[in-house]
Amino acid sequence: MSILTTPLLSFSARGQLAKTLVFSGWKGLHTVRQYVIPANPRTPGQIAQRNAMNLVVNAWRYYFTNTVQRTAWTRDADSQPRPMAGYHAWVSNTINRAIADPTANYCYKVEEEPSPGVNMYMLALDDGSIDIEPGNFVCHFGYKPNLLDDQIVDVVKAGGIFNWMHASPIGTTFYFQLRKDGVNRSGICKLTTTFPP
Repeated sequence: MSILTTPLLSFSARGQLAKTLVFSGWKGLHTVRQYVIPANPRTPGQIAQRNAMNLVVNAWRYYFTNTVQRTAWTRDADSQPRPMAGYHAWVSNTINRAIADPTANYCYKVEEEPSPGVNMYMLALDDGSIDIEPGNFVCHFGYKPNLLDDQIVDVVKAGGIFNWMHASPIGTTFYFQLRKDGVNRSGICKLTTTFPP
């Protein structure tokens, strides 16, 4: 490895030059080395991770496009200990689930119904279809986004709908999050009631 005093007639240089040389800094020294093609072993684990990442990004881009639901993921990101955007909260939350079960259901839309209740519409992660995932989902809810201490347990019903009833007066704002096997499936949703109990 060469150590340079003024690389390329400048005080510093970084990056590759015509895929022949790579200039970099190391402990305050300017260095240059030969360009080598990065290794890409394509192990089964790497391929699974890349496929899952592709699945998660495409799901966000093509199926989970509802602005209100994306805001729910932003709200979820705001509750995390490290700063991140809603998209990053979505990716970090769904990537491991996509590896384990690409057909996992995630919430793409929330509506209040006159019963009074809340309908949470679910889609499969892999192809955006209404594919009912078996098993119990748990809806955690409360009056602050960081205090979701009440819960309801139920299954996703026909049409990919998770439904739960509430007895809150008109104008009550509450927050809720749908989980299955401890994995967030909805972000942190917000609803202000408009129907009487």
